This record gives sequence, structure tokens and C-alpha cells, in this order.
Amino acid sequence: MLKYKIDRNLPTDAVIAENYRMHYLNKLSYIIDQLTSDKRKNVYAYNYFDIGKGYLKNKKFIKALQWAIKTKKTIWAINQYIIDAFSFVSKKGLTKND
Repeated sequence: MLKYKIDRNLPTDAVIAENYRMHYLNKLSYIIDQLTSDKRKNVYAYNYFDIGKGYLKNKKFIKALQWAIKTKKTIWAINQYIIDAFSFVSKKGLTKND
């Protein structure tokens, strides 16, 4: 059995974050499997979206797109990526809002 030491803050490396998230999903799979089909899809979709978002933050766009497709809610995931990116740019003051 693999054990991961998860620090309080999420890792900045997307691969490590992916490994943590997949370990979490595998560890809780017996609980997730008891959920209804729709709820189970949502659990996996949100977690896959979060993994893709980590890749997007590291500018690995192809990998982020692959995880968006894995959510099986591709349009939703890409839309959320765009909203998050716009929000990030707005908070950093990178847009010209006079």
C-alpha cells in the first residue's frame, strides 16, 4: 500500500497533485461506487477538472485539455478553465480596466 504525505498546501507540480488526487479517488472508490450514477459522475468530473486545472496553471495546455475531456463534461470544464483564467488575470491587474 502506497502512502503519501500530503502537506497542508497543495503541491505546485501538477504531476504530484495528480498522483495525490488519483490516490484519493482510489482510496475512496468503495464509497464512490455506492453513489448513484449521476453523483458518481459528478465526483469524478470535479476531481478530473481539478487535476486539469493544475496542469493549466503550469501551462501544460494539452494535458489540461485531456483531463477536461476525461470529465465527460468537456464544454463545462473548458468554460470553467476560461472563467478561472479571466478571474486570475483580473485579480492580478493584467487587464486594462480604467
